[in-house]
Amino acid sequence: MIIPVGTSALLRCPHCRNPVEGVGYQLSNGSELRFAPLCPTCVESEKRERQQHLEEARNKERKLRWETLCPRAYRETDAARLPQEGMATVLAWRENRDGRGLLLFGPTGRGKTRLVWLLLWRLVVEEGLSLVALAETEFAHQCGWHFARGTAQQWVEELCQTPILFLDDLGKATVTDRFRHELFHVIEHRTAHGRPIFLTTNLVGEELTTRLGSTTGEALLRRLREHCQVIEL
Repeated sequence: MIIPVGTSALLRCPHCRNPVEGVGYQLSNGSELRFAPLCPTCVESEKRERQQHLEEARNKERKLRWETLCPRAYRETDAARLPQEGMATVLAWRENRDGRGLLLFGPTGRGKTRLVWLLLWRLVVEEGLSLVALAETEFAHQCGWHFARGTAQQWVEELCQTPILFLDDLGKATVTDRFRHELFHVIEHRTAHGRPIFLTTNLVGEELTTRLGSTTGEALLRRLREHCQVIEL
């Protein structure tokens, strides 16, 4: 049996050895134990250390997640070689209530994809957002793969619900009716529910419309213009 007997003589903090008020306990055999707690300063120090360890583990996990998402070719980017005006506009993007995203267009080699991945570093590593990133050719491949295996509904739902969706190189994939239908569905759902989309393309206006089919292409392009900040590079 252990009986608390209150406080007694000052003892020493186990960490810093500063005086602290010890707590005494009397055992059933009549002997007494005294325990010296941490001083208030050391208690706060331990809290800060635990918080720092948690933040370091969180940041490590986020960096690993970003490296898993980001193709190796885009992980090391020399920002000084990218269009500076375009970079400032892209990196200034913030989550917004309207769910407006970004549509970057211009000739190949202008750094559109690299600019988006610079932004995604901040969103994933610093802000902890989740996202799905696909080149349009990957979208087309995965579309066929999931429909062939009966998992298309879950795949499309993930693209609709993820906080951020990045579609790279719009207009590069071979367009099938299935591809066109699912792409329109994903973009329509996200714009209707205020979930941002980031897109890059080498095509403009009529070229993109023709590529995606006149009816679907016009409707899709109209939604993107309404729900994305359009940036020419």
